[in-house]
Amino acid sequence: MIKQLLLSAVCVATVISCSNNNPQKSLNYLSMNKPDTTLKLFAPGTVSRGLYERDFTINPDGTEIFYSIMSRNYSVIVTSKLVNNKWSQPEVAHFSGSTEYFDAEPHITPDGKHLMFLSTRAPEGMEQKEGWHYQNIWVCDKTNDGWSKPYNLGKPINTDSGEYFPSVTNSGTLYFTREEANGEQYIYRSEMVNGKYQEPEKLPKQINRNKFQYNACIAPDESYIILCTNITDGKSRRTDYAISYRSDNDTWSELTLLGNNINYSGSHALSPYITPDGKYLFFSQSRQNSSTITRYNTTDMYKAINEPQNGNSDIYWISTEAFKYRK
Repeated sequence: MIKQLLLSAVCVATVISCSNNNPQKSLNYLSMNKPDTTLKLFAPGTVSRGLYERDFTINPDGTEIFYSIMSRNYSVIVTSKLVNNKWSQPEVAHFSGSTEYFDAEPHITPDGKHLMFLSTRAPEGMEQKEGWHYQNIWVCDKTNDGWSKPYNLGKPINTDSGEYFPSVTNSGTLYFTREEANGEQYIYRSEMVNGKYQEPEKLPKQINRNKFQYNACIAPDESYIILCTNITDGKSRRTDYAISYRSDNDTWSELTLLGNNINYSGSHALSPYITPDGKYLFFSQSRQNSSTITRYNTTDMYKAINEPQNGNSDIYWISTEAFKYRK
């Protein structure tokens, strides 16, 4: 039932034509006009359509996207594919949509071989719990037929604490958030060695400045990291997008805010994502459209509810030239 409801909610009226016949040379991004250093709402009416959308990712040849749609009662991962130079109607991914658990935060690895995501589905041998329990990182592998059945990434990444928001570099290093038993949240990373993830290390104080940072996105070349935190007072749960630059000898700069063109005073930072080509930052933001209406009628209200920038989370994007470090 939930899959049918979401399909009717997110399906576009017409299939979007693709103007690029060779997506491997230039990512298509649903034929949208690409942004410069001023942010743009991404795919209004198609991806950003007034639901609670976040967590965008795209595969390295630009032919498949995934993102999350959430409400109080569900959290699912939605996908659209570029087939015969046309984007398909968005639909709930085959591995998602259950009413028993939540899925979110999809991330396609830069080599296109794995799709990682957060899921609250119970680990093997455990009883399924309602709500945001068992937050672990799960994986689907790319096959000739599409994406495999998901499996739990397991140790040493997943523990009895919560692990979520995977982000992977070109070399295979995994960055993620770990929520500890006391509710504190820190950014970790784990290198891939001979096909296996190593024991995760907690990033230094330049990244983990206080007890509450989460949803870190690493640039594919590992030159910088963007995460969600409060570096103004370090105490409240009000968060912004902040950036730290990594040197060649693996030291990190102090976190700085990305600025008012990305951070918005009425919204919490949620889910940054750097595209495989390193050219764009996608992120989520909740905005309320200003209105000149002096008295609402039902038509106005229905229209406002079913359009982006209605107070729910929408997906935005901006060129990384807005903040990319130049040596």
